[in-house]
Amino acid sequence: MAIKSYRILNLLPCVTGGKKLRVVAAFDQEIGDLLPYCNAVLERAAYDHGRGTLTTRCYGRPVILSSRHVVIGQLTDPGLAEEILEALKDFLNRVREQKDKITPVYEAKIDPTWQQIFILLPRTNCAACGEQTCVAFALKLWSGEQLPENCPRLEQPEMDKIRALLDEIHDPLLP
Repeated sequence: MAIKSYRILNLLPCVTGGKKLRVVAAFDQEIGDLLPYCNAVLERAAYDHGRGTLTTRCYGRPVILSSRHVVIGQLTDPGLAEEILEALKDFLNRVREQKDKITPVYEAKIDPTWQQIFILLPRTNCAACGEQTCVAFALKLWSGEQLPENCPRLEQPEMDKIRALLDEIHDPLLP
């Protein structure tokens, strides 16, 4: 059955801090069964079969999908959440329509962008950013759970390069 609508459940401060927001929303249909199929067709996604979540990006913002909820982070404009939710709804409906032509992928796929980010970090594992290692910090940067400025040892040229990498991540949900 196609997803017809969604509703925004909460508008909260983003976990990455700053003045950004995160939105928690729900579709009118459960989508958990679609996540392995989404994982198969998305170039940039991190699927966790055990937790039943898929993390990706849309309009440059981190998106976490689960069977019942959608979380969109790093929003400066709450109106962008509506556009992202519409894009997600359309994408999920296309996946559902083509489900019989897609082989689901249950294993996690690692996007190489996090490695490019990691190379630009100081790689001291100092934990000043709140993460135990620079690898963890790089992965959290990719997923939108951290911001480059949270690394006090990161020099401005590398910070700018990391921001550029994050900006280059195309919107995998859009045609």
